[in-house]
Amino acid sequence: MPATLRLALPFLAAGQAQKHVTHNDALMDLDALVQLRVAARDALSPPLAPVEGEIWLLGAVPLGDWAGQGGHLAERRDGGWTFHAPRAGWIAWVADEQVLLIFDGSAWRGVLDGGALALLTRFGLGTTPDATNPFAAKLNKALWTARGVGEGGDGDLRITLNKEAAGGVLSLLFQSGYSGRAEIGLVGDNDLQFRVSADGSLWQEGLRIDAATGALRLRAGSAAAPALSPAGDSNTGLVFPAADTVAISTGGSENLRILPGQVLIGTQTSLDPSQAPSARFQVAGTASGNASMALGRYSANSASASFNFVKSRAAPGGHAAVATGDQLGAIHFDGDTGAAFELGARISASADGTPAAGSMPSRLSFATSPSGSAAPVERLRIAADGRVSFPSVATTAAAANAVLDSATGNSLLRSTSSRRYKRDVTPLDPAAAERVLDLVPVRYRSAAPQDRAEWSWYGLLAEDVAAVDPRLVHWGYQDDQYEALPDDSAEAGRRRLLPDAQLRPDAVQYDRLSVLLIDVVRRQRAAIAGLAARVEALEPQAGRGS
Repeated sequence: MPATLRLALPFLAAGQAQKHVTHNDALMDLDALVQLRVAARDALSPPLAPVEGEIWLLGAVPLGDWAGQGGHLAERRDGGWTFHAPRAGWIAWVADEQVLLIFDGSAWRGVLDGGALALLTRFGLGTTPDATNPFAAKLNKALWTARGVGEGGDGDLRITLNKEAAGGVLSLLFQSGYSGRAEIGLVGDNDLQFRVSADGSLWQEGLRIDAATGALRLRAGSAAAPALSPAGDSNTGLVFPAADTVAISTGGSENLRILPGQVLIGTQTSLDPSQAPSARFQVAGTASGNASMALGRYSANSASASFNFVKSRAAPGGHAAVATGDQLGAIHFDGDTGAAFELGARISASADGTPAAGSMPSRLSFATSPSGSAAPVERLRIAADGRVSFPSVATTAAAANAVLDSATGNSLLRSTSSRRYKRDVTPLDPAAAERVLDLVPVRYRSAAPQDRAEWSWYGLLAEDVAAVDPRLVHWGYQDDQYEALPDDSAEAGRRRLLPDAQLRPDAVQYDRLSVLLIDVVRRQRAAIAGLAARVEALEPQAGRGS
């Protein structure tokens, strides 16, 4: 074996002449190859003024004095060139690039490109790694910057982290005193989570981004500690108290809650569904100030704030004409019976004719619920033509100041006594007037609840008067002759007559009785005057006879 196995250094042969030459050549090779330093790599042409002892790492196809030595090391020695074939494992420092290369048996590559560093089980930077933290760094600042296009990169920088399975953990853990305080990552699933801890053991999830939908999800929170709040005001913000529920708290108290299809202000519980099953907007409170609603308009004109009710038979956003009788809007007044809220009164507006462009004929209705009933009864109606009627006003009160015409829907009519409103005017039939004397006045106590129970009254009975002359009474229908319309009808809340309903005497028209009494008095006065004349004529004769 004429040379060493690794560096190919020549051996001294027994009896060799000029042993010093062989020995010196071996020393020169050692000086060149041990702690190998090259001026540059991938060199193709010898330098014009090479320095003795400098070494170049040749490229694949070098020229000139280097021709045929591709991949070898070219050493400037004794004014000429000495070439060395690299062997696997050799390490060289490239002076012009300031990089360390290693030869893998076929090519030179950077030490940091792989090899031994790729197989390291631990790596520490400024600190000692351990089994729990095989990669550890102790420093005050760190910089990761993209490799530019001019440096062979693409100008981008992406750090990739990977976990083995969805149920594992992939996260950035932030510690204080080596105790966890915050964590960002995929913890136990593939959703991106943001969570914090005050003690390193109990964790609070503040934000989650759904891996499947990208939806942003906050923690539920509470009125005192909302899920989302502004800086410096930790007890005011957004709360998610239950499924399908959103709330807003201010000052640590919940003041607004949104349920599916409902908005609640001042309460967390919807009104009793037995009375308000679909009240979309509800305001509740314990004082007059916080259980009210105000609309205001501040402008230098005559317009005011308004509250609009809108009704259409079309789907939202469309138009379809309402029909006669359709309710356009209503205000309900409910009271608590101790078991449920019951309807006590209602003000409503309904279509009162066929609508057309620029025209919506309507009527206004006022209804109240009588004692013992939760079904409101219409008491007052203002029709589209301006007529005012009282559909269910009682007319039996003895002390009534006005009598309504129940035969015409309890319309309030004015008396028209001018001759221009009359035809076929003839003298009154004396026999008709005389019939009023058949009436018998009575004394009674009123059964009407609005009359004073301790008082007694006097008058005539409508049934007796009707028997004498039906024109002298008001006729009407009694409460037991009505039936309530169904709740799902356009006239819900109103009443209609039963098919067999009949008019009955309701009240005496005392104003008409006075006309007949005038005729009776006139004829009685005439009769008295005639009798007086006869008496006067008889008195002289009686004197002569004496």
